[in-house]
Amino acid sequence: MATGAVAASAADTASTSAPAPPSSSPFMPRWLRNLFPGGEHLPASPAMERQTSGASASSSGGSGPGSEADDIKQLEEMRNMDMQGYVEYCKKMRGGAPPPRPRRPSVSPDHYDYRTMQDQRRIAFLRMQQHEHIGSLVTKEESDLILAKREDVVKNRALLQAIADRTGVYIDLEVKDCIEQFLETRENAGQMHRYATEFGMPLPKGSQEQREMRRFMKRVEAEEKLAVALEKRDLTSCSLRHKLSWAGPTALCDQTGLRYHECCGALKAGAAAGEVDVSRLRIPPMLLHSKKAGKREVVDKDRERQVHGMFKSRAEGILRKAAMDGVKPRLRDY
Repeated sequence: MATGAVAASAADTASTSAPAPPSSSPFMPRWLRNLFPGGEHLPASPAMERQTSGASASSSGGSGPGSEADDIKQLEEMRNMDMQGYVEYCKKMRGGAPPPRPRRPSVSPDHYDYRTMQDQRRIAFLRMQQHEHIGSLVTKEESDLILAKREDVVKNRALLQAIADRTGVYIDLEVKDCIEQFLETRENAGQMHRYATEFGMPLPKGSQEQREMRRFMKRVEAEEKLAVALEKRDLTSCSLRHKLSWAGPTALCDQTGLRYHECCGALKAGAAAGEVDVSRLRIPPMLLHSKKAGKREVVDKDRERQVHGMFKSRAEGILRKAAMDGVKPRLRDY
């Protein structure tokens, strides 16, 4: 559900302005459905299929630039939307279609995969309906707080529980899921908008093109975070250089948050401070992959005592670890 200053600067600027209302069209284009949680599994209504086919025919007839401008405008609305705008887009995603009927697994009940089969289409529809209900009960002040604190807002248990109590049927973890997917949808729309406007790339309307766009933008945002971190380093008196012998090469700098060979150590060949090409530096994995902090381990002493009573000998350490991992803890962690 963590980010750098430069990567979030565009979204911060957009969130300060008044969010634009969603487009008046009652349906969501197919290529935008992948931006929403489980959107690729949602069934499209017949009316939406007819509108999509009509739009594709009109775009092939010569209105390409106009449709491209409309798509950019819709991405602009999505990356600036608040929680109420997210609710309106959830309604568009459902498109007025009835809930899909449950589907039976494609294997017999005695098959070992029978219990693991999931009806993703129905799950995605009900999840979108759940987000619509939860988002409609979020106040304007709470929506502004979510946009201001972003991922840190899910650590506010009092806020999550207050919204959950207001719904009357959902728990705090379901409210947390709604907020996380709202922020992720804004981020995906912002990446796609920046990919098309700032870098001059064509809009990625296919699944493979959107995956390539996300990889490209992840690299760009990581380079920007690295550039901001490198500006904080002190080349004359590096705080890591004198303690590398006992702290080790994995010690992090207090100023940049990077390892020595990723900041001051990268200039050891003699390059000046202003002549470093960030695109040629190795991006630290902590900037490229770990956008969100991992979950903290939950310590359940009763569970540990029970498992250690089952396996007391050292030879059964693998079985003891498997039992610890297989039993879910009683405590819930954020």
